[in-house]
Amino acid sequence: MKIPRAWHGGLSMAAAARVSILCLCGIASSSLGSTNAVSICPYPEGKPSAVAFTFDDGIVEHDLVGAVELEKRGWRGTFNIIASAPGKRPTILSWEQIADLARRGHEIANHSMTHPNIAGLFKTAKYEKAAEETAGARDVIAAHAGVVPRTFCYPGNVRTDESDRFAEKSHLIAQPGDRIGVGAWTGPADADYAARVVAEPGRFSVFVFHGLMPDRVGWAPFKDASTFTRLLDGIKSKEADVYVGT
Repeated sequence: MKIPRAWHGGLSMAAAARVSILCLCGIASSSLGSTNAVSICPYPEGKPSAVAFTFDDGIVEHDLVGAVELEKRGWRGTFNIIASAPGKRPTILSWEQIADLARRGHEIANHSMTHPNIAGLFKTAKYEKAAEETAGARDVIAAHAGVVPRTFCYPGNVRTDESDRFAEKSHLIAQPGDRIGVGAWTGPADADYAARVVAEPGRFSVFVFHGLMPDRVGWAPFKDASTFTRLLDGIKSKEADVYVGT
């Protein structure tokens, strides 16, 4: 019997990452109890590796630059939204822009209500605040963006097993903790290296972006604006072996 890689059934690629890496295919040759062959299940489209692109904090350049560049290559990304932020500043995505991203096929994910240290809330037993930051943020995003977030991105990537269980009670699957951060410290050679290694069989690479353009407001943007598209083009060149999805 073949078990689908990542048990996709509605979960995003990022949501299923921790499970998908361990997913095995058992291939039975008959119903008579013969020995099964075991192999790693392929990612969608039968490809041996996969990539997801995630964008944190919901800034305007994520739409005008990030989403546009992904779409040029036929891809979609995951946009992690701070639920209290839209409309507060012109550099932050509006709810209309966020809803439009969803209509264009991108994933809208939950990045909390106010971007606190979620794990710290559990250390101080602030469970009502934790609920507001997880389930409360989910409901705000759903009401304004028209889609219910399926995944939760921890602010600052600070998490514990307790916070993961709490988030999952709100039907939120925590995004992988080992996302690949790229930004001001990433040069052209780093982008080239990353584009090469993502094609290694069995690898699931989840990139996280904040600032994209050096003259904009995002945190730790690339020093050279071309580094972002260089990375994308490098991965595009490996597309025969790499599935790109949300």
